[in-house]
Amino acid sequence: MPILKKKTENVPPSRWELTYADAAGKSTDFYVNAHCYELDEFERSKNINHTDTTFVFHFDSFDRKKIIRNPTRLDALWREQSGVVLAAGDTRGYLEINASEVSEVALSDVPGQFSCFWALNDDHLYACGGFEPFFYYRYKRKWFAVPLPENCPPLWSIAGLNEKEIYVVGGEGIVLLFNGKTISRIECPTDRMLTSVAVLNDRYVCIGGYEGILIIGNRNGWRFVPTGSEEPLLKIATYGGKVFFGAEDGLWSFDGRNEPVHIAEHRTRWMSALEDGLLFGNGQAYLYVNNEIHPIDNMLNYPEETR
Repeated sequence: MPILKKKTENVPPSRWELTYADAAGKSTDFYVNAHCYELDEFERSKNINHTDTTFVFHFDSFDRKKIIRNPTRLDALWREQSGVVLAAGDTRGYLEINASEVSEVALSDVPGQFSCFWALNDDHLYACGGFEPFFYYRYKRKWFAVPLPENCPPLWSIAGLNEKEIYVVGGEGIVLLFNGKTISRIECPTDRMLTSVAVLNDRYVCIGGYEGILIIGNRNGWRFVPTGSEEPLLKIATYGGKVFFGAEDGLWSFDGRNEPVHIAEHRTRWMSALEDGLLFGNGQAYLYVNNEIHPIDNMLNYPEETR
């Protein structure tokens, strides 16, 4: 008769690498979404029904504090002037987070998954999403669902110049313009997936997308900006009157007039704008403030922070 050995479990390492995503706030006081793919794989090996986990951290200077551990994926994050943080993703509504509690706000008939929050101010907040595309507009705390053009692909990002000129971008090279009442499709010189839009100044926005696409312009027309990259520009961000994007060879900035400038050699896969800087990285995470780069902790302590 064979001897049956007791099944052994793989013991995870004491620290897991985090991937940060959307951030909101100042470099000394910000909130950021984070995902830990290794932890999710480990949890899924024990439970096939495990869903992706999102952590929301609060950084007080360089001191990281966990706010929530959410059992669904969160991709959109925004901090209002009041200090309340909004978070959403694979959720029917969105979460309101402050230092002491998390509450859920229901939105009726959300057809898809949130991908972006963006606001001019607390009175004018916008949200979009994909898979089943949607666009929402909140004015003075009341939400409105805005009808989209027919056959609209998933929507990924929002930014605007004023309440009558809001740009929304998404799959298949779609660029939509919201005039405060209705939303319509405008011409775009590419059919590649567009993943991010950022305000450059009071006249122009920049749009980033797959295959290293970066364009600058407005509803009157667009032009291509050379990036030298074939990788997707998953997120572009505004800081100090320039638009930043990441590539294989590091972090780049673009001022709207001259050729893009190489800022740092740290390979940049993701980034997010803060009020006074950038959060960026590819594995390791960095803050870019006042032309200085500061590494920040991106390792999750197991099991203390994963409960």
